[in-house]
Amino acid sequence: MADRLYGLPPADFVPARGRGGRRRRAAGDKLRAASLGKLRRPTVAAWLVNLLALRRPDELAELLDLGAQMRAAQSELRGPDLRELANQRRTAVAATGPPVGAASRPGPVPHAPGCRPLRSRPRCPPRWPTRKSPSR
Repeated sequence: MADRLYGLPPADFVPARGRGGRRRRAAGDKLRAASLGKLRRPTVAAWLVNLLALRRPDELAELLDLGAQMRAAQSELRGPDLRELANQRRTAVAATGPPVGAASRPGPVPHAPGCRPLRSRPRCPPRWPTRKSPSR
């Protein structure tokens, strides 16, 4: 049930979780109903990663491997390797982007308020000011 819930768009998660909990409770399975009620609604970013894990696990494994290689290259100060790995990451992310969102629902990939799409991926403003003005 959790896999199915986490494959739903975030806006549909809470109503589906409630329906599932009510069904479990009506069937007398109070323990599962309670555990369903504790599941948290994913953020849009987490939902997209969940879709990738559920529908394209090989592509997710490739991205995770690239991340590990990039961390190693950065910690060992291997600039040329890091640039090449960054290019590989851009290519891999571009290959996974829009179809992941389309796998769940037709239309554009949703994004959080305050974000604007950039090459089919959300680009969000920082949560904190980049420069603090002096207070008077």
